[in-house]
Amino acid sequence: MRAREWAKNGEVPLTTRLGGKRAGIVVAGWHAGAAEPIASPKVFTNVTTSATATAEAAAHYAIALAKSDAMADVIKQCKGCTLLETRVQSLGSATKDRPTVTASLLQKYDAK
Repeated sequence: MRAREWAKNGEVPLTTRLGGKRAGIVVAGWHAGAAEPIASPKVFTNVTTSATATAEAAAHYAIALAKSDAMADVIKQCKGCTLLETRVQSLGSATKDRPTVTASLLQKYDAK
């Protein structure tokens, strides 16, 4: 297929001609269709995510944001307190990230 033909039908061929030999291009999909194998075009692998797992992750995230907002509201009620910012921080990397985050916050808010 020539470039002109690609533009006409909007498809890019999965093989190209290089030096007279056919060179196959391996295709890996990310949510490229249903979880079952995709025959045309031939997809080597298709990474998918369970709808239930995605929904659960979204729900956990929404709950975490609601908790964060509630904690911020409590801090804002404190007359001697100032809430400078809220941030998303992975609990799994909090210990490792603490020195860098602390230095960044001190640089940003030292005068406050």
